[in-house]
This record gives sequence, C-alpha cells and structure tokens, in this order.
Amino acid sequence: MLTRLRQRLADDRGFTLTELLLASTIGVVVCGATLSLVEISLKTQNDAAARVTSVQDGRGVMNDVARIIRSQAPCVGNPASVALVVAKDDTMTINTAIGGDTSTATETSSGGVRYQPLQQRVLTFNASAMTLTEQVYNGVGSSPNATTFPTLTRTRIMGNRLRLIGSTAFFTYYAYTASAPYTPTVQLTPGAGGLSAADRARVARIDVNFAVRSRDADSTKDTRYSERLSTRIADPDDPTNWSSCT
Repeated sequence: MLTRLRQRLADDRGFTLTELLLASTIGVVVCGATLSLVEISLKTQNDAAARVTSVQDGRGVMNDVARIIRSQAPCVGNPASVALVVAKDDTMTINTAIGGDTSTATETSSGGVRYQPLQQRVLTFNASAMTLTEQVYNGVGSSPNATTFPTLTRTRIMGNRLRLIGSTAFFTYYAYTASAPYTPTVQLTPGAGGLSAADRARVARIDVNFAVRSRDADSTKDTRYSERLSTRIADPDDPTNWSSCT
C-alpha cells in the first residue's frame, strides 16, 4: 500500500485531459461571472451619472424660467399695460425687471418705490432642436416707463436636450375662476397668434412642462419637470386680474 502511494506521489505526468477541461470550464465560468458583474456595475454607474446630469440640467432650466416669470413688470408706460406681451404654447415674450443686466433705461424711484430698468425677454422652445432659447432686449426710457425694446443685447441657450411631455405644451396659461373661491384653474388656449390681449391680462398662473433627454439618448432615462408658477400681479380677489401699477 505504501509503495503504491509513493509511486502515485512521485508520478510527474501532470493532470489528465479530463481534469484540465474541468478546471478550464470552472475558470471560464468564474471569469465570466466576474466580468458580467463588472459590466453591470459600470452600466449602473453610467445610468446614475446620466440621470444626475439630466436632473441638474432640468432644474437649472426650470429655475431660470421661474425667475423670469416671477420678475415680470407690467408697468411699461401705461398703468393698464400687460407684462405678458406674447403667450403661445412654445413661445413667451415678457417684460421683466431683473437686476444685473445692462440697460439703456435708467433706474428711477417714485413715492418711495424703486424701479429697476426693464428688459423684454423672449423664451422660445424649439422642438426639433430640443432647445430653449432666451433673447433679451433692453428698454428705452426711464423705468417704469420704458415703452420700446429695440436692442437685442443677448441670446443664450437656456437648455438642451429638451422635449415635450406627451401632448402637453411647454407653456400653459390659466386664469382665475369667475366666482369664489377664486382659483387659477381656467385654462386659456392660445390661437395661432397666441393669447389675445384680454386673455394675457387675465393670466394668473403659467405651467411649465418639459422633459430632459439623458446624454446617452435613452428615452427611458428622461427626467420630467412640471411646475406651476404664479404671476406676480395675480390678485385672487380680482377674477378679471387686469394688471395695474399698484
């Protein structure tokens, strides 16, 4: 017995073909499982990075749009004027008073109220280019009496890879109900030329809806944004909501 054991231990013929094939198969299975795990981990990491980027991009766009809408200035040379100059599904022109922009209009004060120079801002959503563009025009005159905006001073792309959410418009406009309790839930439908002057004066709420396409163009990773923005001149006690300088 001991002789046979010594002979077996002293045998240097190596592994049999069966043993080699079995070991190779096990090695391939282990390596394949490891590579699959690494691949899944990298894909998950890339997906998370794409979603984070989409969230950051979309939040930046929404914050900019909200800032513009909430900074509207209705008093442009006429106490009954309307800050919302053009109101369409994909385009909005609005007069604003946002500090930090150079303007030919001068800052004035009246009755202890300080008026910033006015600008006219045009926001345009281009569905085919998937962009939201802002154009800024300086006002001419003394705030709040700037009556014309002849000079285009800046054009910038506010957001890229933007798309509509289904059939929902990029901009949706609402007015107050005609009876109490007054709520801004009456949807105003723009025609081919946008809302009429009467309807623009009634706008008390503007909804902004869009989705941001992820950088790898996978629509399943799109991030959706919807926000209801109240206009600064909205008066719940006045369902007609005509703008004024008060």
